[in-house]
Amino acid sequence: MRNYLVGAAVAGAVVSLLELACTGQGYLPTITWAVQDPPLRPYTYRLLVVYNLMFVTPLVAIIVLTYYGLSSQQLALFLQ
Repeated sequence: MRNYLVGAAVAGAVVSLLELACTGQGYLPTITWAVQDPPLRPYTYRLLVVYNLMFVTPLVAIIVLTYYGLSSQQLALFLQ
C-alpha cells in the first residue's frame, strides 16, 4: 500500500508539471491582472474558482462513474 501511495504521488506530480504548460496560460494572466488592479481582485478570484471547477468537475465525474462500474469501453462509446 505504501508503494502504491508513493507511486500515485509521483505520478500526480509528473502530470501536474506536464499540465502546467496548458493550465498556466489561464492562471498567469489572471493572477497578473489581479495584482495590477486591486479593486478587481474579488472578481478575479471568482474567475479562478470557476476555471478550477470547470477543469476538475469532469475529472471527478469520470472517477465517480468508474468507481460505480463504468468501463473504459462504455466511456469510449459515450465519447464517440
